[in-house]
Amino acid sequence: CLGYSEEKKEFYATVQPAEFTDWLNTDKKADPVWHEIGIQTIEFFKRMPRAIFLPDGLLIAHGGVPHTDLHDQIESIKRLNDHDCLGDFVWTRAHEKIPKRRPNRNTRGCSFGREDFEAFCKTAGKFLDKPVDRMLRGHDHYLEGYRHYEKYVENPLLTLNTRCIQPDMMGGPYSNYLCVARWVPGKLPEVHKIEARVDILEDIWTPPEEPAAEETPPEEPVVKETPADELSTPPEPTGGVKLGQLVLVGPDGRSSRIRVETVVGQKAARQFGEDARFWHEPQFKLKHLDEGWAVFHNPGAENETLLNGRAFIGGKLLKNGDQLAVGRESMGIIKLPFKVKIS
Repeated sequence: CLGYSEEKKEFYATVQPAEFTDWLNTDKKADPVWHEIGIQTIEFFKRMPRAIFLPDGLLIAHGGVPHTDLHDQIESIKRLNDHDCLGDFVWTRAHEKIPKRRPNRNTRGCSFGREDFEAFCKTAGKFLDKPVDRMLRGHDHYLEGYRHYEKYVENPLLTLNTRCIQPDMMGGPYSNYLCVARWVPGKLPEVHKIEARVDILEDIWTPPEEPAAEETPPEEPVVKETPADELSTPPEPTGGVKLGQLVLVGPDGRSSRIRVETVVGQKAARQFGEDARFWHEPQFKLKHLDEGWAVFHNPGAENETLLNGRAFIGGKLLKNGDQLAVGRESMGIIKLPFKVKIS
């Protein structure tokens, strides 16, 4: 995810948040030692294995396993090093409850079910000289730092993330401990919690103050359709679209008005066209912060949330004229774009 642009003479990341990248480009921009460390970090991760199979049957990878559409092609370790397999080791996600998921190659972060995982374990076990029967992974962020997937009984699975901040929320929330795991032969790793000093957490990750809730009649919907002509001239704050509100204008000119924190997904987008079928439920969340309106991508969504045609992970601040859509940045696919209007 970390790269370096010779043209711009700066580091970049393909995912957000990316604190190390930001730190290299700001605090250490003029430091040649840290510049070289950044370059060597890129080279290091190019050579890092995407998956590790331990002799006792434990599989370790960042994301998941090659999805079911690749299983027929996997008959050797060499095949596991194919581009698609390596990508799935890094980017796929384990669904906690559903037994099977259809592979979705329109997004690199598609999910698999427990039976899909069982099928991979059996496939890999046929040509490896060791069993594959359980997995330790990361990728997904849980506030408690780890998650045992209870429905993965035949082949157990543990998600572990050692950061204590919830990155899909700007500025928090966070827990006051970190998680590490100890390898246990023949079992899932044993999770241990390490307490962290609250004053340090608060100094580094200070949560933003929540904006005061706007009083609205209880019977009035949070999101409602408004005629497009109401948006041609921004109204005064005393009527129409109130100060601090956000309006999503669909491709056909119809719009929805957002007043408070709102999750947006397939159900809400369905009225704007058949391309809503590409949206997840939910796809993203809209929230008003002190800095303004922000959009937070749902990491479990099948397709990417695109802001001005670019995919992102975590939260992004919005501005007037931005475009929100769903699709696949690498393939130039954009489905059901909305124009953002902020009063």
